[in-house]
Amino acid sequence: AVPNETTLRGVRSIRADSEQEGFEVEKVIDGDPATMWHTTWGELAAGFPHELVIELDAPTHLAGITVLPRQDDNRNGWIKDYEVYASADGKNWQQPVARGAFTADHNLKTAKFAAAVQAHFIRLVALSGHAKGPWASVAEFNVLVAGAP
Repeated sequence: AVPNETTLRGVRSIRADSEQEGFEVEKVIDGDPATMWHTTWGELAAGFPHELVIELDAPTHLAGITVLPRQDDNRNGWIKDYEVYASADGKNWQQPVARGAFTADHNLKTAKFAAAVQAHFIRLVALSGHAKGPWASVAEFNVLVAGAP
């Protein structure tokens, strides 16, 4: 994939609770909406919740996140109920900075925080999905920097 302006820059590390071979978590920050992270399916599929944790290069003033669902006309893994957490150290997460339910479509989802937060780590927790199975998937993930247009 060729990186473009939608690629999330300034990421030190990214991890997920589960990933299917060929659908690794790094694909959510590759700038290519045709690739995706997907939790394990089949006999090894774990139930909800599922999570993505992103460590930024430096503490950043954040106003929210964006999540692009998988774009291949398959609803498996589309996240419904979610929570977003911010942390300075990746260990202490406090209360969610955002929570809600994403709509069941392929459009870009935005979760804005009630107030901007300073965070070194951001965690997206998928609590449920729009499909019948216990999966989560994301094509692209990005942060909204506070004060940015």
